[in-house]
Amino acid sequence: MSLSKLAEARHLLEQPMTLGNLKRFQVLCQGADDETAAVRELREPLKACLADDEDLFFTALEQGLL
Repeated sequence: MSLSKLAEARHLLEQPMTLGNLKRFQVLCQGADDETAAVRELREPLKACLADDEDLFFTALEQGLL
């Protein structure tokens, strides 16, 4: 089953956040189409998901994932 970028990004936000999920989210943010722009708009909710896990948040920042 193939998910659209936006559907996959929303699904990732519903999952427990891991470094692998963050990397996948970053991949979904690459592109220039309208769907990719919509995925990029989910970055703020993504950051809110990371608020409880400082280690993961700072690791993501260091790796340029946010």
